[in-house]
Amino acid sequence: MSAAGPSLHYEFAHIALRGIALNEGAKLYQTLSGERGRDLVDVLLKAGADRLSIAQHISSGDIGLHDRTVNGRACMIVEMPEPQEAVHAHFVAILLGEADDDPARYITLERSVSLDAGAQRTVLAEWSTEGHVNYGDGPEPTIDAFVDQLSAMIG
Repeated sequence: MSAAGPSLHYEFAHIALRGIALNEGAKLYQTLSGERGRDLVDVLLKAGADRLSIAQHISSGDIGLHDRTVNGRACMIVEMPEPQEAVHAHFVAILLGEADDDPARYITLERSVSLDAGAQRTVLAEWSTEGHVNYGDGPEPTIDAFVDQLSAMIG
């Protein structure tokens, strides 16, 4: 986050989308994978820009929605615009549970900076209703590498 406060990028990936995913993950997955997915993204971006009192500089066309299966479980990969700051997400995974009543998992691949050389790196993290867990170094910021990491995570 910048000194000016959270950006729309952060607001969308870490607050708005997460709030819905952790409360109604299956419904969110169904909406994002359906015809109205982009409409929901537009609504969330507009609401975020209004909440932050900033111009909406990200549109639904800037965000990729990729329906994947990870170890037999439905997973929506949300591809964010190129992160400009540390903690901005490259990708978000909304990973549905094995059973219908299992909560969805909300996993992010975030931009970070190496303390040694200041080089860019990624960090894998997960949000739950209890808080945030940082799993440390993540894979390269590609969808396939992220999905492979998710697959290894959930066994």
